[in-house]
Amino acid sequence: MSGWLARLALTAAACIIALIVMTIALWFLGQALFLELETTKLGPPGAAAIVGAVGLVLAGILGLVARLVSHPRVPRTSTALGTAPAAAADPVSAALAQIGMIAAQQVATKIRTHPYGTIGAALAAGLTVGAVPELRRILTGMLRR
Repeated sequence: MSGWLARLALTAAACIIALIVMTIALWFLGQALFLELETTKLGPPGAAAIVGAVGLVLAGILGLVARLVSHPRVPRTSTALGTAPAAAADPVSAALAQIGMIAAQQVATKIRTHPYGTIGAALAAGLTVGAVPELRRILTGMLRR
């Protein structure tokens, strides 16, 4: 296994473990809040309602933060997908660059118009490559060339 792949696997494992620990910690904090509210003259239904409301507020804040992080407001530069490639000294290279840009624009348009189909196709391809060793060997051989 290459070094960057090992680091990626370790990072993914650490993130999964951190998510599990965080989930357990939040569960215990919710239980503690429930018990604290229950010891007051609120009663179990009122305590459960407040703990549920606090959980919903935290989930909303987390969703808002995730949305803000996943859609950064970055100004478009001249190297965006729709710009013309730099003039090549070779006319064949310039033509191939144009064809590549047109293909990339078409793929990007399809991905934007059918995001769930794209995710499903990527998932199916990943599962297929993971399940069929012969296909994995063929793809690995193609990438090494």
